[in-house]
Amino acid sequence: MSDRKKNLITLVVSILLAYSVLEVFVWRNLLHHVPLTLHSELGRLKPLAQSSKSGVVPKDYIMILGDSYAEGLGDWLMRVVGDGNPDYSASHVIHELSGRDVLTSGHRGGHPSIVNVFHATREFTGVNLYAGLSVDQPDDLVVYYYEGNDINDEMAYITYFLPPNVDRERLTEPKYLRAFIDGIGADGVKAAHKRWHFFRSAHLLDTSTKLFKLAYKNIKKDAGNLFQNPDPGFRVRANAYEADWSRYKDSETPILAGGKVLYYPQGSVEGFPYRTTEEIALTSQVFGETIGYLNRFFPGARLWVVYIPSPINVYELKDGHATLRDRIRFAQNEKAGPPKRFTAEQLLDASDTICRSIKDMSEKANATFVDTRSHFRAASGRLGYLHGPNDAAHLNEKGYRTLARIILDAMENGPSDAQCRLSDTL
Repeated sequence: MSDRKKNLITLVVSILLAYSVLEVFVWRNLLHHVPLTLHSELGRLKPLAQSSKSGVVPKDYIMILGDSYAEGLGDWLMRVVGDGNPDYSASHVIHELSGRDVLTSGHRGGHPSIVNVFHATREFTGVNLYAGLSVDQPDDLVVYYYEGNDINDEMAYITYFLPPNVDRERLTEPKYLRAFIDGIGADGVKAAHKRWHFFRSAHLLDTSTKLFKLAYKNIKKDAGNLFQNPDPGFRVRANAYEADWSRYKDSETPILAGGKVLYYPQGSVEGFPYRTTEEIALTSQVFGETIGYLNRFFPGARLWVVYIPSPINVYELKDGHATLRDRIRFAQNEKAGPPKRFTAEQLLDASDTICRSIKDMSEKANATFVDTRSHFRAASGRLGYLHGPNDAAHLNEKGYRTLARIILDAMENGPSDAQCRLSDTL
């Protein structure tokens, strides 16, 4: 072999060895320092960039599944989104208070069956595809159920988005429903493997190409921030966060919170009191089967279902009534329905009905059920607003800190409110 060929081989081997060291021992250990606004560019390793862990790969950890509440949307996130990789959700507070690692799979606007089965399976499978990485199954698996819109979202999926080979009328048949949910999980595994090849394990190179593409797009748009995330929910804006209380000022709904009379935002869209008995029964059965699937997919995890109330049920109504609007879903969009006045008793009864249905299905699937409603009500009485002001549909920092403490207390001492009878305790 000529000296020229030897030198070329030596050069190639040296580059590959240097890259491997940079990839495995440097880049992967820096993932949780990647700014939050760039997490979308990390592909299958995006979950490991979360800062609610002591290191990149979680150990003896809690996994949290859910929609935008699990994702951590709300005013806390709005305030800190440009601050690198900040704390902004209950996952971060749980890690802060307990020292336990927390990994979150949160997807705004997601249908519960897709979030709990497809996304959880895809993300866990996908992160374990990388050479040299192994993420164990969680010790505890926490599934959020959000009273405010989970029924609407599941019904939208059942009504508009079921695969053509699925018979909606048969979803109440236990064997048929299980096969359907198992199929969603199998699709999650397929999605993780889609377009996968071994060289994607060169994650640093893969991410670098994505960042260059993102920077090029923003240069063409004359963007001030070369690596500005295109998602408005995570975009760093030029102006600092400012609390906007305009929706509260003209409200006709006084509440008692923080030891004084405050006001609930006018025209709140909260669909839970509009849901029918049939919708509650069907979506609860589907939800229960997703918990059964998670029990099979994560056999070593303790399962918890955490019931989160719609915002109106977090506060005491001073005059005993509130005006809400329904969330009406269509295939490609949604709209708010006309305002309707409800008494406090009607709202609490509707909440109890949904809570009991979800509790029954969760416990049939061997999950521990945690009803957070009375804890949130007590916290709002002490602390004031736990939502908003800009995003009145999601918890703020006080709200997420309250949620984290409720979850940790249930894990340490067992759930306290197991009967879903909020209307009988107020």
